[in-house]
Amino acid sequence: MKRLLAFIVVTIVAVSIGIAAAASYMDLGKQLAVSEEEQKKELVSKLAPVLMDELRNRIKVGLRIYKNGELVYYNPNDPISYEWMKLIVNYLFGCIGMGCAYTITATDGMTLLGLETMYGTPYNPQPAIAIGNGTTPASPEDYRLERQIAVYKLYSEDVVVNDTGTSYDIYFRHVFTFQESINVSEAGLLLYARVLGSDTKYYWKYILIARDTFSPITVSAGEAIAVEYVVSVDYSSPPFTREFWKVLVDYFLGLGGIGLGLGVSLDFGVDETDTYDLIRESIYVAYILEPITWSPDITNENVTNISAMWRPRMWVPELTPTSIIMKGFVIQGHVGPVYTVYGIAIYLCTDTDPSGGVNKDYVLIAVIPFDQPVTVDWSTGFSIELGLSFA
Repeated sequence: MKRLLAFIVVTIVAVSIGIAAAASYMDLGKQLAVSEEEQKKELVSKLAPVLMDELRNRIKVGLRIYKNGELVYYNPNDPISYEWMKLIVNYLFGCIGMGCAYTITATDGMTLLGLETMYGTPYNPQPAIAIGNGTTPASPEDYRLERQIAVYKLYSEDVVVNDTGTSYDIYFRHVFTFQESINVSEAGLLLYARVLGSDTKYYWKYILIARDTFSPITVSAGEAIAVEYVVSVDYSSPPFTREFWKVLVDYFLGLGGIGLGLGVSLDFGVDETDTYDLIRESIYVAYILEPITWSPDITNENVTNISAMWRPRMWVPELTPTSIIMKGFVIQGHVGPVYTVYGIAIYLCTDTDPSGGVNKDYVLIAVIPFDQPVTVDWSTGFSIELGLSFA
């Protein structure tokens, strides 16, 4: 079971948003203005929210294997690879542009600095399924199958996308046939992507999304097995918008690369339409200055009365076997207007200009309304934790 969590804490007034408990710390801005780096870290630690039991189950990754039309293996909770988590951290949570990016290991062991996408072009990643006969139990630290037998890049005819009105249910399927008897005991869902190697050259490589092992399935010559991964993404509850999930599905599950994209047009990695600049994905936040109600379909056009945008300070990722957590804090840091704030808007920004001046695309990825409006000024700051939990 994969669970998504997102929560935020605003200073000055204790604010409850349903899935986090807020704390009150007076005059945080003035403290930060004179704090050293370690003192700032301590403040962020003190502001860390308390997780509540209301965390919603949001993503499920399941594996089914059929032999001669009969279901012979089913696991509703396939282990997720750290390598895929790192992609999410680097791009959807902005670490590429904020100095906290991870290197990623391809299935052949090559160290990768990043991947490239260009919406509507052959450079977009696509999904793949692999099988093998390894027996070592699956772990988030896996970056490849233990002993791969075969891998197949999927195309539009191999994938079915069902929008239920509350979730995207995505079926990835391939039938493997064999000319000789063989045992199959592991399977993996992969992303096939154009990537930048540590030697600054470009390659097409596989990146592991999930791997699973099971009791050996013996397949005789002429027989076949069907491997089906089912990924279900629930977008029906706060705080992330449907746009966030579309980006995840299109680029990091590979639907955009096989003509089944859900329609978010972004470039990640290197933008070859703009003099090959490195895109610097970042996270920005803004105060919402009018009453707001969360909806999965809320977009930039629905949130127009906002403050200036700020990037979180000390944006720090944490990876565990069951979660991605991003931590940071936001403060104006200079004298500015007094705001009545009704919530927080969180944006993913892709920026192809090293100076940060032009060519920015902002996607509203999360909206967190407050139960009650809060008055803030230049000395007000808040901590933020944002993440995905796999458990």
